Amino acid sequence: RKGRLAMRVDVESVRASAARAALNPPLWPETLGRAGQLLGRAFTVFDHIDKRTGQVTLGFCDRPDHVAEVREIYERYFHRINPRFDIARRTPLSTIMDDDWLGDDRALGRYEFYVDFLKPCGLKYFIGSGVADDAEQSVVFSLQRSADRGRVSEAQRRDFVAILPDIRNAFAMYLRMVQAPCGATLAAAFDLMADPLAVVRADGRLMFANRAMSGLLATGDIVRLRHHALTGVGEAAARALGDAMRDALAGDRSALPVLNE
Repeated sequence: RKGRLAMRVDVESVRASAARAALNPPLWPETLGRAGQLLGRAFTVFDHIDKRTGQVTLGFCDRPDHVAEVREIYERYFHRINPRFDIARRTPLSTIMDDDWLGDDRALGRYEFYVDFLKPCGLKYFIGSGVADDAEQSVVFSLQRSADRGRVSEAQRRDFVAILPDIRNAFAMYLRMVQAPCGATLAAAFDLMADPLAVVRADGRLMFANRAMSGLLATGDIVRLRHHALTGVGEAAARALGDAMRDALAGDRSALPVLNE
């Protein structure tokens, strides 16, 4: 995994990774790792919080060693005094939270959560936002930074805003799939297909790419992900892909093989 993450990471690569993770849960740690690398994190995590008990019931992260070390003490005590929770409950779901909501470095140093829980782990600064929320469960996508990296820069904040809709869409798709009786089987079947497969909304937004399509996106010499949508590289490829997608949306099955060329 470290070898794959060593390659160039940008907003588009995070979007493509999220599209694959939507139907392939083992890829979520890699997606979070890519997002974290883009934003200079030390630790990236999804927390699934049961609102009735306050317990973290499930999660994906790129540092399982860290979770194993701190999970028990977090669930037992520190999640209840986390100063971010009260702020999150008072702000819209679309709000991008960070430590500026709590104050400067001196203010952070007054919170027991920061001093007793984060500091011993070498962590301090935070940027994050709710990804999904309903009556029973809240899901928070957060990136924790070490103290020596300082607060998130404006450029990193913009990148976070750019990738968050894709992370949210992919995670919503994942939640629907895991609740479906055949969801895991279907996702595995998609990845075993030798032909490139992409699930695209009517507005052109990429929702899922199987392994073969992901390979094409990675090479970037045939198709690429641009502004949330699949585009062909070069005039001929762009025209062929556009024609095939329009015909597919119109219900013309004869166009589908064009997507596999």
